[in-house]
Amino acid sequence: MISKDDINRSSPVVVIAPMTSQVVVDTRIGAKSSALTPKYDTHYFLQHTKYPFLRKETSSIQCNQVRSISIYRIERFMGQLDSDDLQRVLDRLLNVFVSS
Repeated sequence: MISKDDINRSSPVVVIAPMTSQVVVDTRIGAKSSALTPKYDTHYFLQHTKYPFLRKETSSIQCNQVRSISIYRIERFMGQLDSDDLQRVLDRLLNVFVSS
């Protein structure tokens, strides 16, 4: 969920950026470092080693696929991002909604 906590508590819908284990990796020659790099700058990768609640080794938050869903579709709390990863996700969301 990316909507604010006070909205989440009082609204029948929440705003989410979906996650998937179907990651799309940048395979261009000279792509950044040996770590997995998302092909799209609107995606952000999370690792199971850091976030054990993830089901796969690598998952991708798709910041370009933001949507509202009913709170009744939320089955359970899985976990939350640390402040560094949260800031990086917010930066990608800004890239989606704010032109440079």
